[in-house]
Amino acid sequence: MPLSDDYIRPEFLSYLPKTPLFKLEITDAYIQSDQVINDFYAPGLRKWFGHIKRTIYLRDRKLHKKIKGEEKIKQDQERMALKKLKAEEKAKAKRDASIETASLQGTSVNTYQKDNDK
Repeated sequence: MPLSDDYIRPEFLSYLPKTPLFKLEITDAYIQSDQVINDFYAPGLRKWFGHIKRTIYLRDRKLHKKIKGEEKIKQDQERMALKKLKAEEKAKAKRDASIETASLQGTSVNTYQKDNDK
């Protein structure tokens, strides 16, 4: 799923200005003109962040690699956590199925598990 233009990656939040970059006198004629698009093409848009990323890469490649490495580590951790969760759910479903099978056969769960352990 592509990111929207107003998505802000966490590592670039510090680059956002804290004060407005410009003050506009907004009139009806101004709102209907193409100038609105040019004036409001401001920090926060995806293309602007691409420019910042390129600037970081050109100025300090070690910092760029560090940011990329941290992103990769975070993605790997999320992927491993998801795998672990799925494995736990699968094991629980298998355990529940064996308990249900044992109860349908009329044997106790402990007996069924002991038979499987042999």
